[in-house]
Formats: sequence, C-alpha cells, structure tokens
Amino acid sequence: MSTPMAVSLDPKADWTTSAEHAISALAIGYRRTGATFTADDLHEITGKPDNSHWTGQAFTSAQRRGEIVKTGAYVPSLRRTRKGSILAVWRAAQ
Repeated sequence: MSTPMAVSLDPKADWTTSAEHAISALAIGYRRTGATFTADDLHEITGKPDNSHWTGQAFTSAQRRGEIVKTGAYVPSLRRTRKGSILAVWRAAQ
C-alpha cells in the first residue's frame, strides 16, 4: 500500500518555503563563487509564484534575517513577462 501524498492548502506557504531554501542556495553560491543573483534567478529555481508580491516578500525576509544584502546595482529582467523591468541585484551577507 502506498503512502498518500500530502495536499497543500496554502500555496503561499509552500512557495515561500521553497523561496527561502532557494535564496539560501543562491547565497551559498555567492559565497563560493562571488556570483550575484536576482529575482529571475530565484524564479528559475522555484517557478513563478501565484502572486507577484511574494517574490519581494521572500527577498525582504531573507534580508531581515541577515542572509542577503542588495549590491546597489539594478539590471533589466530577462523574463519576457517582465518586459525588461528593473530588478535589484543581491549577494550573500558577510
């Protein structure tokens, strides 16, 4: 008999948890290689959230935890749906 799969009733909590893990992985990558990252990089890992505000909330939470900081640089998004909108560039906190 197989174990039933859990069904999530909270897509925001699920995506936010995935985003927290992904931001941690991106920060580890920065520490190893010096590579910076943006919301586009996060979405490559987590997929697009159901609500576009969740992305900013995930980055803000990671910043408040002291995990990441803005570099002060901004770049255009490479995702077609963003139509070149500007994204903050992030790096791991020291």
